[in-house]
Amino acid sequence: MSNTSPLPQKAYFPAVVCAEFDSPIDALVSLCVPLDEATTLVTASWQDDRRRPLVVTLDGGRSVAVLMTDDGRWAACHPYLEHLTTNEKEALRQLGKLCKRSKRGMIGFACMSAALMRDITPVFRRYPDR
Repeated sequence: MSNTSPLPQKAYFPAVVCAEFDSPIDALVSLCVPLDEATTLVTASWQDDRRRPLVVTLDGGRSVAVLMTDDGRWAACHPYLEHLTTNEKEALRQLGKLCKRSKRGMIGFACMSAALMRDITPVFRRYPDR
């Protein structure tokens, strides 16, 4: 038997950093995620890779993200998912536009199948962050 399913693609998004924390739970709580939900999300995310970004949609539709920094800390961020792209350079270009007036930013990523990527990308562009 051969596995013919396509490999997942990385989708990149720019995110503006609000603050840095020592744990992903503290970062999620700072973004108004309830403590019990933050603990559950972090625990569930550690099945694969502990450095993988966490993106959460809060009640009301606002998305928040927690990304690991190069020095092992966790950045609480506002992700711009309407700029989701498979091209890292395009995500960096969008981040440059967003990071004005001494704002700091990072590039987050998500792994998804090509079919899911085709389905999700137009949705993010149709409902821009307000």
